[in-house]
Amino acid sequence: MQIRYKYLAKSRLIKMVTLYHLSSKFALVTHYLQLKDSKVNIPYANKAQDILNLWYEFVHGEKEQRPNDFFPKLM
Repeated sequence: MQIRYKYLAKSRLIKMVTLYHLSSKFALVTHYLQLKDSKVNIPYANKAQDILNLWYEFVHGEKEQRPNDFFPKLM
């Protein structure tokens, strides 16, 4: 029973970290899109543009399998 509990706890932690990672990427892209036409210096502009390009390629079928680009490696 203890092993199963550890497995479920680890699985839940991975899901929580993955969701957190995705939400931080969404926040980065959202802020970039809001500020990209302003004269504000955006230090994370390249990272946000990379995420947008990956999403664009995925949506248009140019990149069919690249889950590691969207999800972090956790162990």
